[in-house]
Amino acid sequence: MTASGALRGIAVGLALWGAVPAAEARDPLLGVIGTDDRRIVDVDKAPWSAIGQVNVARYRRMSHCTGTLIAPDRVMTAAHCVTDASTGKLVPLHAIHFLTGVFGARRKEHAQPKCVILPKTRRQGGETPTKRPPKGYSLAWFADDFALLILDRPLKAKPVPVADNAGADSDPGPLHHAAFAGDRRYRLTAHLGCALRARTRDGLWLTDCDTYKAGSGGTVLVERGDGFRLAAIMVAVGGDGLTAAVPSVIWADTARWGRCPASEPRP
Repeated sequence: MTASGALRGIAVGLALWGAVPAAEARDPLLGVIGTDDRRIVDVDKAPWSAIGQVNVARYRRMSHCTGTLIAPDRVMTAAHCVTDASTGKLVPLHAIHFLTGVFGARRKEHAQPKCVILPKTRRQGGETPTKRPPKGYSLAWFADDFALLILDRPLKAKPVPVADNAGADSDPGPLHHAAFAGDRRYRLTAHLGCALRARTRDGLWLTDCDTYKAGSGGTVLVERGDGFRLAAIMVAVGGDGLTAAVPSVIWADTARWGRCPASEPRP
């Protein structure tokens, strides 16, 4: 994928909603411009082994996203993946499932969240935004589109550390985006060596990383001297073929310090 057109006045496309009918998955790929640079990667090897499916299974409804294990019992994903489309409220915890090692019908580990930490602007109580942005929405809607899942048990997969300063003015270098996208639901695909093209006023990254529906919550990695680090969370597709991600500078404190309330009941 390459950036096309001026960045001024970029039109926001669709959030990478998880529920993707099979017929839609055969349509021209939303989020891929020109050659599809994604390729299947080995979920048994780091860092890909830390990337899993975030599935929400409710009565007669299922949605799919991607999440990244940042500690044995912590997963970062997109907020809209775990909130109700009509109310904006958190879905019941028992409906949320995190799976690692997914390849076809196989999976390695499974856990559920004992709590989910949302940014203050998306928590229940007060004004709660809806999951789907209103007509005429802008990229600003996605600036707080992140969630921390604190799992009910630690997993064995090797976590990916967070790049704490990602989102600062400096160039992060080559990006590597991976997701369980809707056109290859049971294969982890990655676009290696994509790039940051611009930043919005709200701090979002606009990248040329190829992605597709159900890629919400997808991993955006950077490589440092000590290995790969999670730099951003993929959340949307822009009208010029650019994809939008929330950099870790926005959510690193939540990832590090978020805790379950001491007496929070499990719905």
